[in-house]
Amino acid sequence: AQYSLTLPWEEPVLHHLAGSLQVRDDFLRVSAMKPNMAASAYLGPSGLSLPEAFVRELATRRLENEFVPALVRIFPAFESFPLPAKAALIDMVYGLGEGRDATDEAKATGLRAFSNLRARVGRLDWNAAALSCRIKTRRDERNAWVTSKFLEAAIWAE
Repeated sequence: AQYSLTLPWEEPVLHHLAGSLQVRDDFLRVSAMKPNMAASAYLGPSGLSLPEAFVRELATRRLENEFVPALVRIFPAFESFPLPAKAALIDMVYGLGEGRDATDEAKATGLRAFSNLRARVGRLDWNAAALSCRIKTRRDERNAWVTSKFLEAAIWAE
């Protein structure tokens, strides 16, 4: 909640910065909603949004500093993967986080918990990876998109 107050939320008509009470109210409204819906379902009556340039910069920064380094740690050959496979894995690490490997005391978490997928990606078997990428808590449309990216990677790799 506190982090959301630091972001440059704008009111839709005049593009003025929203006040902290307005941001807090919108945050609380969204927090009370069911998770994993389409992004448009979370739009509220206030219409608050982040400036496009800010969103692009934040996404680029997270991609370069968080997601790609995590994927390189999991898959050392990540940089050489076909573009559709990279897109699928970025989507997965975005949703799941990198996680941690299993230990004697704890199960693996995040993307690291997908041992079948990791093995198949390690073998560059994109068709098999497509069978191992379903995230149970995700909407079917998003799972289908990730699957399609691995199948596309198989075509690219031929």
